[in-house]
Amino acid sequence: MKEVYLIALMFYLLMRKNIHNCLNSSTLYYLFLLFLGVSNHSANSQARIVINNASFININRGSFLVIDNVSNDAITRIGNTGWIISEGTIGNNRVKWKVGNTAATFTVPFGLGITLDLPLTFTTSDAVGNGSLIFSTFRSGVNSASLPTAGTVVPQTMFPTNYLGSGNDNSAFGVDRFFQIDATDASFATRPNLSDLIFSYATAEWDATITGNTIAEENLRAQYWDNTAANWLPLDPLGTADIAFNNVTVTSQSEVLLGRSKWWALVDESMPLPISLLTFTGECLNETIKIKWVTALEINNDYFNVERSADGINFTSISRIDGAGNSTTTLKYSTIDFSPLKGWSYYRLKQTDLNGTKTTSKVIVFGECNYNIKHLSTYAYFNPDEQNIKVFIATDTPLKFSVALYNALGILIASKAIVSFAGKNQIAFEGLKQPDGVCMVVIRTSEKKITHKIIINNP
Repeated sequence: MKEVYLIALMFYLLMRKNIHNCLNSSTLYYLFLLFLGVSNHSANSQARIVINNASFININRGSFLVIDNVSNDAITRIGNTGWIISEGTIGNNRVKWKVGNTAATFTVPFGLGITLDLPLTFTTSDAVGNGSLIFSTFRSGVNSASLPTAGTVVPQTMFPTNYLGSGNDNSAFGVDRFFQIDATDASFATRPNLSDLIFSYATAEWDATITGNTIAEENLRAQYWDNTAANWLPLDPLGTADIAFNNVTVTSQSEVLLGRSKWWALVDESMPLPISLLTFTGECLNETIKIKWVTALEINNDYFNVERSADGINFTSISRIDGAGNSTTTLKYSTIDFSPLKGWSYYRLKQTDLNGTKTTSKVIVFGECNYNIKHLSTYAYFNPDEQNIKVFIATDTPLKFSVALYNALGILIASKAIVSFAGKNQIAFEGLKQPDGVCMVVIRTSEKKITHKIIINNP
């Protein structure tokens, strides 16, 4: 009888039309846990939240609202007002919805205060497993240049370190609201693909007369923080804006990208959140090494330093190249190391802004480039940008040879049989997805065997 009374009390609170902020986080948490516990004893019951007109669920103090029901109507709103408020300075007031492998359109009815309706809508497909998605949204503050870091709240992973990539302040072109879509639940064997994602925003979060931002509303598009690239992507922002309804719709986001992204932002597509460095690679030119990099956007970029190391730890500058200052076009740079080190050479790129802020790239590794050896010369390296291993072979005459790739335990990973032509030949091993560590490339001809040690250093 006591359990039935508490369930009835919960629905009474949710259904009252004149209650504002009727449930604080702790009350909601315990009532909802009780409801789940009771309903689990009934074969015909399911957890469901019904939000009636002008009723509001306010999640605070780092709490979860848990929806343990895979049905897309497990959160139902009656009427045009009433919603869930998840605002928080670090976005840690969250809705956790067990969507499982349901293929359907879901809506998380977010809002702010008693006047702003900010729903987040998406369609799921192709999921495997019984996992949950986590959602939150919060206003960052007027013309906010920074997203908060993880702090002490757990589990707050995959945060951008600041509002923009590469330390550049482009906040005047971003809506002052951020969105969390976390699909990292290990209960998913395969995360869902999401389509028709609709992000809602308020006029007060972009309008120049209110925020000091510089945004053309019709240019609003979406970008996500890519935890692997440590930047906002893609450079060409996603979706289309509907200024009549204050939202941006993104066609799709794959399960692969959902595994490395968690936060979303809305930006003016004419000034996307910058990813300064697109690629950083190199190649052997006889006994020298040519280092190359490409930038897609530069803001207040003073200069680059190409740095080299013999151990991958202690680096010194071998070349300084001036930056473009400010650029919104793709620019290509290069420099040549005329005296590579014997054995392994490690390279990285350090970029310096006009204000002295420095950004450092990932490290690339090369063995010796000695194409002056007669008849046959080789080298091999792991390309972190393309996630492959490249093998280069130079011969004076056409030659039959095999190339085999082994892991640190001596287990064969891949192999190829090749007939080279006179001159330089390139072989690439794609899609290997090997963990960090050492691999061996073994090149065999009828007369000799050549071995190269490859260090895999994933981003």
